[in-house]
Amino acid sequence: MTIFRVYAHDGPPAFGSPPAVPAPAPGVIASYWCELLDQATIDSLGYGASGVIPPGQPDGGYTAPGAIDFAVTQLCIQEVDNQQTVYNTSPYEYTLIAPTGQVISFPTTPIKSASGIWEFCIVQSVPQAKGIWRIDVSVTPGFGGFIAPTTGTWPNHITFVMPHAAPVEGILAVEFEGTEVMCPTVTTQVQLGQCNVDGTRQPSSLLLNFTPALAPGTSYNITWFLATTPPLNVVGTIPPGPSPQVINYPPNFTLYPAVSGTITLPGSPPCSFSSTFEFPVGSSGVTISPCLLPPGPTNTDP
Repeated sequence: MTIFRVYAHDGPPAFGSPPAVPAPAPGVIASYWCELLDQATIDSLGYGASGVIPPGQPDGGYTAPGAIDFAVTQLCIQEVDNQQTVYNTSPYEYTLIAPTGQVISFPTTPIKSASGIWEFCIVQSVPQAKGIWRIDVSVTPGFGGFIAPTTGTWPNHITFVMPHAAPVEGILAVEFEGTEVMCPTVTTQVQLGQCNVDGTRQPSSLLLNFTPALAPGTSYNITWFLATTPPLNVVGTIPPGPSPQVINYPPNFTLYPAVSGTITLPGSPPCSFSSTFEFPVGSSGVTISPCLLPPGPTNTDP
């Protein structure tokens, strides 16, 4: 499980745009943004640890090599470094809008307080969470007189948000918990055709295996290089998935089929792959062995 914190920011986002739909609900007094991205991208624009000038704070991100997205399982609204006595109920109501437009409302109580961090967390699934999130703020009913949070700028020119008008009363942040989404692993397989009674072999097949199994809605664009026919391009969506390609190679003759393409998981960028086929496994190319005829009659047979 991966956990990291990003701070709320004001002004034009450095990484893109937060979702505009749905529009802020009636009663929203301010909207901010935060990013859920890989750490390298965050660092490249000065929001990570390498760009921090105290008392600034770095934004975190996911770091797994090859990750193409992030699947959230829990979210926390935090007020970091809040040294004040914790409220029984938050004076503000927070709503997060994921990049996909998913709306996530947070309870105003109970507020947990540990190590100078006020937070309230919810278990929430957001399968494709990568991108810019919107943070809508409204006043909790019964807390009259509260105005919009104030904003400030750290020495490295990164903006931050103070719900209670002073850094010692907390800086608004979001903590994401979940797992990185990786490109599926693609492996190739040759399925040998069965032998007929006359010594001929039924057609063999070239197969693709995906680990983990491709989720519904995944699209694919695959080009097969079958060695005996022109390249074949196949485009589709899961289910049902790409079909095996039938080959009918002559026995004991080595050919070199290959495959390449892209797999696009729902809401994620394309994953490219290319591979060759081996049969027997570990060899170079594909060599289909001949079928052996059953033994014929001998002179000793009655």
